[in-house]
Amino acid sequence: MIGGEIDAVNSTLSSAERNQGAALNSVGSTAVEDSTAATSLDVLPPRRLLESTSASTPSSGKRSTDDLLGAENPKKHQRSSHEVQHAQANVVMKTKKESKAMKLATVRIQKNKDLATDDPNKKSINVIVMEVNELCDSNISPTTAAAHVRKGLIDTSPLRRGPAGQFDVPVYNALKGACSTFLMLEQAESKKQSTIKVMSHHVNACVNYAGHTLTRDDLTCKLRRDTSDLFDVGKANVVEQRRLQWTTHFNLDLWFTTWKNTLIGLGFGRERTPEDVEAAGEIVFFDRQLERIVNLDEPDGTLDESNRNRGGRPPMVFTNPHVTGGGVSANKSGYSSTIICGSNAAGEALPPHFQLKSLAQQDSTQRISADWFVHAHSVMGTFGHETERVLPTTFGLNKKGGMNSLELDKCIKKAILPLYPDVEDIPGKRVLLKVDSGPGRMNVDMLASLRLQGVYLAPGVPNTTHVTQETDQNYGLFS
Repeated sequence: MIGGEIDAVNSTLSSAERNQGAALNSVGSTAVEDSTAATSLDVLPPRRLLESTSASTPSSGKRSTDDLLGAENPKKHQRSSHEVQHAQANVVMKTKKESKAMKLATVRIQKNKDLATDDPNKKSINVIVMEVNELCDSNISPTTAAAHVRKGLIDTSPLRRGPAGQFDVPVYNALKGACSTFLMLEQAESKKQSTIKVMSHHVNACVNYAGHTLTRDDLTCKLRRDTSDLFDVGKANVVEQRRLQWTTHFNLDLWFTTWKNTLIGLGFGRERTPEDVEAAGEIVFFDRQLERIVNLDEPDGTLDESNRNRGGRPPMVFTNPHVTGGGVSANKSGYSSTIICGSNAAGEALPPHFQLKSLAQQDSTQRISADWFVHAHSVMGTFGHETERVLPTTFGLNKKGGMNSLELDKCIKKAILPLYPDVEDIPGKRVLLKVDSGPGRMNVDMLASLRLQGVYLAPGVPNTTHVTQETDQNYGLFS
């Protein structure tokens, strides 16, 4: 048995290698000659690379990674979701070109066969296929096209390789159409777009409802692969898309007309007349009224450029580049807070207000580092005062570090109203705040309390990342 194995090993070597081994044995060491195994076995050198490869091996005897892998085998790297989608889209588009070319080639070949032998328009199959490939930018084979014609497959797509699928072709095509239509409608309605996991549940529910018992995620992956030419993966430019949806002529005209009437009605200015040559715009503002019109916003302030939902990488969603709408993604973990900042119409910066996080259940147990006050810079401004003065930065603490109805009320009354000590509900003394939609903006108790003091809230241009039908309706109203 051992001898048979030895013969099998020797038979895999070439005669030149065996001769070389015999020559080495004749001048071998005494240890090999004294060995009993050496009397029955040829001591052969180890197998090695070709001479051209071994010649480039370093003299130290160690081979580098490039020598082991070869220059034609570069290091592989994991592709991103966008790269995979792009590669699959190229495959699908190429397959569609091949299918279109095969249909056209089979039709032309069949018509060419019906021509008489002496017809001057009669062509060979190679010429016909070459013309079709040039026309369709494809690469079908004349042999394959001729085989389709012989089998009677005229004006039909090429047969797919591999075993038959679990669905009939019409059923699978209908499923692809339903999946792509659902994703496009979901995007067009600016709803939260479905990820792979969510789409798997939808697809499985659809298939099970039709009587099939397929509940695996690979079906959704196949649909993604076969519709990859219709979609991109990632997240859409939400702000730009929502802005395009809202900025219609009707909405803009309604907002500016209402804003003009509000300014005139509250006594901040009057409508421009032909005598007001030096005035710019449609309204002439009264003395020191621009300082009493404040525009503020509450952006998220984060340490790592993340906001809102926390945890994990952004989920992959399907986005059709030709359909407007949605795209919502999560972000990585990180600390975030809210910053209220802005300016008045005269160009003076509003002292920023920081809304920070605190897990304290009571005000007496809230803590904040003293370094925060050291690095918080003050702002110079006049606002409702007689002379310019230093205006300090303010802060607030709550559990989530965001603005709600209670925090907005406290911010206006404790951070903004002190800027106008002479505020009253009479013309010339009122204060107008422009804010976007959000929690607490329609708090009736807060609006009533502020109105008694002469403070009015007016909606600014809608936050284009939160445009809904409800906010569109409310933007024609002023408090």
